[in-house]
Amino acid sequence: MNEQTRTGVVDLLHREVVPAGAVQETLAIALAAARAARAIGGEVERVRVWADPVLFKMAYSLTIPGTGETGILMAAALGAVAGKPAGELKNVLAAATAEDIETAHALVSRGAVEVQSWAWMEYPFVRVSVASNEGEALAVTRGSFENVSLVLANDVTVMRADEKTRKPQGFEPVDILSVEELVSVVRGIRMDDIAFLLDAAHMNLRLATIGMTGAKEGGIARGMLTMRQNGTLAKDLRTEVELHVIAAEEARVMSEGPVMTLAGSGSHGIAATLPVAVVAGDDAADDERLARALALSFLITLKVKSATGRLTALCGCAVASATGSAAGLVLLKGGTDEQVGYAIRNIAADIPGMVCDGLSAGCALKASTGAGAAVRAAFLALGDVVVPADTGISFGDPNRAIATIGRLAREGMAPSDIVLADAMTDGLSERG
Repeated sequence: MNEQTRTGVVDLLHREVVPAGAVQETLAIALAAARAARAIGGEVERVRVWADPVLFKMAYSLTIPGTGETGILMAAALGAVAGKPAGELKNVLAAATAEDIETAHALVSRGAVEVQSWAWMEYPFVRVSVASNEGEALAVTRGSFENVSLVLANDVTVMRADEKTRKPQGFEPVDILSVEELVSVVRGIRMDDIAFLLDAAHMNLRLATIGMTGAKEGGIARGMLTMRQNGTLAKDLRTEVELHVIAAEEARVMSEGPVMTLAGSGSHGIAATLPVAVVAGDDAADDERLARALALSFLITLKVKSATGRLTALCGCAVASATGSAAGLVLLKGGTDEQVGYAIRNIAADIPGMVCDGLSAGCALKASTGAGAAVRAAFLALGDVVVPADTGISFGDPNRAIATIGRLAREGMAPSDIVLADAMTDGLSERG
């Protein structure tokens, strides 16, 4: 491993493995609504929102931090009624009162809040109009959750900012390194370079504990805990991994604690971390074994993301993170380079077509499905069990399998976000 490769890999990990607080998609909608409402003044009569398909599906049923409310309709209504656009994004609804929430509910109930997907190919993109007894205002957010770039009130420009779009950096150098080269890098990298990855295990395990100890009635984690206790579910390692992932995801959706993200996603971070961390705990693995396994899990996940694109209709927290964590688990258990490739091929034969329909309880199920598949794929690989080379998209080559998953996401599944958003729009009237 040359110094340039080492530096590139370490820089990538530092850039893509970062902690995050509350989820922001609903707050972005609230902020745009707040900017429009403050620009026009008066009593809010109607709110209309257009959002890009990815933001739409992410915010569709997501918790609105600090309010106890959920969903894209209430985010728009609360932003217009009670949003404070000055200051940090996380505080836009900090001053909302019980009376404000009641007013927002009334707007939604009488059909005065309309939200629809708009096939704008930039993410995030939000366009909100607010009508009041003083007229109508429009606010546009683009490029980042807090970047309100245009505000009009009664067709007069109130504010126009430089329309800067924040283009995410790529995933260099994993996009050009093969699976075999990444395994070699992880085996040879200095522990000092990757020790910080242990924070991901600690943080996301804490989030899972929060999700399990505070599991809500009717929630998936509570149901699984009950089923494990009464013997309906086995008390085995795979179930333990799936339970941890579901609990952490449910806590994440409720913004109940910080999460270590990967590729800008808390769900990816959870799903690429917890299978490795839970199995490492079961094995009483030392810090170095865990850090190297996490490094490989994250790097292979990022390699899949490089192939699919950062934002995709494919469920990355299941497919990409499962591919990564399966590889990391093989390394954790002392597997060979060839067995790492087997694990990746097993995932490619298993779950590559799963779609993303937003950050919600369903996301917890999909992430746990990927985590369970990762455990199975890894343990099969450790026993030298792999799907045949002529099976589907496995191809007998983990690099080609990853490339084909990327092509499936970019070319085959590209229209799915628009189709899903349209279908979800049809369901909004039932939630008023």
